[in-house]
Amino acid sequence: MHSCPWRKSPTTPTIPTASTQSKQPGGSLLLDPTTWESAREEGSLLLATMASPGAGGGGAGEGGHVVTLMALRGAWGDGELREGLELGMGACAQLREVMRDALVAAVEEGAQ
Repeated sequence: MHSCPWRKSPTTPTIPTASTQSKQPGGSLLLDPTTWESAREEGSLLLATMASPGAGGGGAGEGGHVVTLMALRGAWGDGELREGLELGMGACAQLREVMRDALVAAVEEGAQ
């Protein structure tokens, strides 16, 4: 097996991921806003996470995700912040799966 710098062990990838949200006039949240949307925003949230096998929060046999960075700009109500965090955590989890699959495929392809 090849040694990969993004793995803690052969079965546990540690891939950092990030997401951005833009709070628009009227309270709607946008994931990964365009430049035009960002120019109109009332606030923004940048969230970075990393998988953590021992953090819990995942399904059976899974680890959780640890927030490694959170940057807020603008005024956020409690409900808005909760919704933004849930949206960001979901986006990070989806992105992490895509990145992990691509990295594993690249390593397997290189081993052939």
